[in-house]
Amino acid sequence: MKKMLLLFVLLSGGWMILTAQDHTEWKYTHPAPQPNNLRKIKMADAQNWYAVGQYGTFMKTTDAGASWYFHNENGRHQNAAKMIGQAWDIWRFSDGTLISTGEFGYIGRSVNGGVTFDSVGIGMAPTSQRGQSIWFADQNTGYISFGAPSGSAGTILKTTDGGLTWSVVNTSSTTAFYSIAGIDAQTIYVASFGGAIYKTNDGGATWSSSNSTVGAGTYGLAFIDVNTGFASGGTGFVSKTTDGGTTWTAVNTPQTNWSLFQIRIIAPNEIYAVGAPDVLYKTTDQGATWIPLNIMPVSGPVSTLIWYSMDKFGSVMLLSGDFGVVAKSTDGGASWSSNHTQYSTQIMFDIDYVPGTTKIWAVGRQYSSGTGQRNIFYSSDMGSTWQPRDLGVVSELYSICWLNENVGYVSGTNSKVLKTTDGGNTWNLLTQPHTSNYTLQVVDFVNESTGWVFVNFGTVSGGNIFKTTDGGTTWTQQTFAQNGGIYSANMVDANTGYFSLNSSGRPIYKTTDGGTTWTAVTTPITGIIKDIKVFDANNLIISGSSGTVRLAKSTDGGATWTNINLPVTIDVNSIDFINMNLGYVSGNTTTVIAKTTDGGATWDFQNMRIAALTKVFVTAGDTAFVTGTYTSIRRYTSSVIPVELVSFTATVTGSEVTLSWSTATEKNNQGFAVERKSGNGEFTEIAFVKGNGTTTGISRYTFTDIHGKSGRYDYRLKQQDFDGTYRYYDLAEEVIIGAPQEYSLEQNYPNPFNPSTEIRFSVKEPGRVTVRVYDMQGSLVKVLLDDFAEAGYHSINFDASGLASGTYVYMLNTAGVSLSRKMVLIK
Repeated sequence: MKKMLLLFVLLSGGWMILTAQDHTEWKYTHPAPQPNNLRKIKMADAQNWYAVGQYGTFMKTTDAGASWYFHNENGRHQNAAKMIGQAWDIWRFSDGTLISTGEFGYIGRSVNGGVTFDSVGIGMAPTSQRGQSIWFADQNTGYISFGAPSGSAGTILKTTDGGLTWSVVNTSSTTAFYSIAGIDAQTIYVASFGGAIYKTNDGGATWSSSNSTVGAGTYGLAFIDVNTGFASGGTGFVSKTTDGGTTWTAVNTPQTNWSLFQIRIIAPNEIYAVGAPDVLYKTTDQGATWIPLNIMPVSGPVSTLIWYSMDKFGSVMLLSGDFGVVAKSTDGGASWSSNHTQYSTQIMFDIDYVPGTTKIWAVGRQYSSGTGQRNIFYSSDMGSTWQPRDLGVVSELYSICWLNENVGYVSGTNSKVLKTTDGGNTWNLLTQPHTSNYTLQVVDFVNESTGWVFVNFGTVSGGNIFKTTDGGTTWTQQTFAQNGGIYSANMVDANTGYFSLNSSGRPIYKTTDGGTTWTAVTTPITGIIKDIKVFDANNLIISGSSGTVRLAKSTDGGATWTNINLPVTIDVNSIDFINMNLGYVSGNTTTVIAKTTDGGATWDFQNMRIAALTKVFVTAGDTAFVTGTYTSIRRYTSSVIPVELVSFTATVTGSEVTLSWSTATEKNNQGFAVERKSGNGEFTEIAFVKGNGTTTGISRYTFTDIHGKSGRYDYRLKQQDFDGTYRYYDLAEEVIIGAPQEYSLEQNYPNPFNPSTEIRFSVKEPGRVTVRVYDMQGSLVKVLLDDFAEAGYHSINFDASGLASGTYVYMLNTAGVSLSRKMVLIK
């Protein structure tokens, strides 16, 4: 029996967001930062990187991968469910403008660092084709190659205004185009599906072709100069031209059977070929020989991780590939690291929480290689972080059920049922309900003694239901007339429960005597009933993945039904509700999550943009989880991250520290307390910058700290909501204000002034310092300072309340240096 309610308490304390996820309130908590393949990565410098990939993924970092900002809105909506295809390439201009391309003829242009992309060139490339590659000669002139996935058609588009508008460049070819590269705005090369490479010397007006010798699937293309270039493709082929593409010759091929998706030329004698799962190939003699640079392992148990793209800036090399992994090397490829966290690449099937705690458990398919099964995951912080547990059994786990903080059960393939009585520290294998190996799709206990397991993907002679009344020590098989695989079940108590069969056009079945007898209950759903949510003997909601009706509810135990309309067509495979009004539905391959707070009269929905979703689970109010492929676990908590901080940087000018930060979105944001500390001291608030409340647009903030002392300082922002909740964002690096290189006396501020003003000065070396004020006749008016001063930046206040309007001179004397300036008092 699944729990209905969880009291979710957030403990106060500081924390820092390492992955800001925009345009969705469903945040990845595993893997981190996200699991979608990354087709291209680009470096602006050693700190700022950009990547694009599967399902409209856009990622960027401003701190060399320590933290990432990303979203899945870099693409064109494919359908009403708002699915977005893959983004294949990205280009960055020196002014920060981004151009991206991908599925369904998409071209996106961003002028705000990737927070949003505007679709441009709409209709110029057919939606049946995907943008494969981008190349720009300068800020204005660029080209994008498109191709149909089947390889049967392609398009080349050209822009002369920095990507605002695009036009078709005709090559007379009927094949798909892959990589595109150029020498200048007029000389362009494009590789095709069939292996031909097309060239233009007049900006696309006319084209000639030659054979790359790579064969079908020429994916990579790059040039050293007007004569020398390289192409790469399937099964490790690389070819080279030394006559501007007129002829191509196969070079010594890297020893790999994998496709080489990219040729990256860093310098004439530093060229890389990318694509093999565990090796990056490098040549220092333009292809005569290739040096294999071992990549694996860089992150978690990823046995076959294909790399699609690489880039290099200075000594920093990057690779991007499957499962969203970005690998980094700073020693020429001798070693690699990644901050990607992923314990398995399989699929999760179920998720549940431990009552009275903040512990969450999720189960799924076992990992096929490496140590440990990794078919069960554990979180002690309400899903913020996860760790795998090894139960020591070979089984795909389909279901998990917690009764209290100590007792829980899991079930799966090979007729396995396991039990814990110590909160999950240890798990014990129970007596198998059946001696044959069946898939126990659902385990459901109503108390520590009484529970059931339900068999799917097969028919068990005598019945697919097994019941225990002694906590799993022994099992009794229960029969019913219409036997078969059982997809979903939900028991209310020791007497009442429901289940559905894994076949279309079937009723659900209800028992009121603990499973001794089961009665068919007709429903309006004609497809397979994938999930049943039961609140009591009378109130329940059911869902199906196909048919006209896909969601329905009953308030009389199934005697009558009310159809519930969904916001879009969803292949519903999981539902969970707090009550008859508040709940969620998830689609399998449509990957839609929809939420209602009024029993289905209205809905909010988002597309999760991943391969598949398996289970949605709501704990309380606005806290819910959804599981899926790549062991993905996403959490919805609308109040956890009201502000998406995109960047936070500091610039030092003399004694002034200018802090700059920006947000992608804000919700209920009162503002930011700016805090500073020196050395091992405590943080103190030095200013408060008002926020923008609630906004979906990007907001930029600055604050200049003029405290004037040399030293090493740390800064942080305390973002505060109107309801009093807050969270901290730390500046990534320490700020150093060095000693002045000379003596200086700055102009007072304000000037003119009334009645007081600030005078700032810097002292190169420690010593005695005097600051005096004189009138225009040379008479001393006031001594502001006559004391020892440390080397550094200083300021003093001059109060002229007792003086008449006029011009005054202030003078600094120290170490034989005399400096003076004028100031004006106006009353």
